[in-house]
Amino acid sequence: MGPVAWESRVRAALEERDRLRARPMFADTGSRQVDLLAVKLQVRNFAPGDVIVKQGDPGDAFYIVRQGSLEVLPSKPHGLHRRAQ
Repeated sequence: MGPVAWESRVRAALEERDRLRARPMFADTGSRQVDLLAVKLQVRNFAPGDVIVKQGDPGDAFYIVRQGSLEVLPSKPHGLHRRAQ
């Protein structure tokens, strides 16, 4: 990774760190832990209607919604969906 790419990555991590610190759920998290999370964070964009996770998928990721909202639709047998109530 060249110096320009490295600088861009550091700048992005610092911006994410500031966003994380502004979230109430990270209010009691230590600075070092927030810094480590910001470095590991991968920003992903999703379009309306995209499926992010499915019921039964392994819990191998943690999502923070920066903008927009999510709808949870638990699966019924045979893969059909219903609206959560």
